[in-house]
Amino acid sequence: MSKISPVRITPEFVAGLQAHLHHDINVLKLKIEKLEKENRELKALVSLKKQPLFNKTEVVKQVQVDPMVDKWFMNQCEFADNIVDTDGITEYAPSKLQDLFDQFKDWFEDLELDIKQPDKNTFKTSLLAIQEKTPYGLSMGKKRSEPKVNGYRSNPRFNFKVRDNYKEEEEPDFIY
Repeated sequence: MSKISPVRITPEFVAGLQAHLHHDINVLKLKIEKLEKENRELKALVSLKKQPLFNKTEVVKQVQVDPMVDKWFMNQCEFADNIVDTDGITEYAPSKLQDLFDQFKDWFEDLELDIKQPDKNTFKTSLLAIQEKTPYGLSMGKKRSEPKVNGYRSNPRFNFKVRDNYKEEEEPDFIY
């Protein structure tokens, strides 16, 4: 075994050691500050993720929507993602205006109310207003020859569908 030589502790050695430790401490402080900043940013992102990005109730209150269309939408509908066409690129919203209007008419008739049912144009205007405020937005072509994700003016498509099994007392859906 080799012997360890004793080190003579001089004031210069202590000063050098202190300078080295002081430098290491400053580097560690900078790293801690950087990590704390990243941690704060991550916490902010996590808290944003926990908050709903969209609330159907808020959207309906912000736009002019017929009250009966509002009630039908809130109690009967849920959001639906775009459908990808067979080309694998083109996307379109899943629900056609006429299909939704037929389901709305059936629902309205089942209520047996003594009020006039909203006409198709009122229904369409209300749904377009709702669609525009959804996270999907509204992208329509002017003519049949220029369809977009939400179809075209005279034949729009929507990113919501009628629920399969609904309950009248259910709370509105939220998207997270």
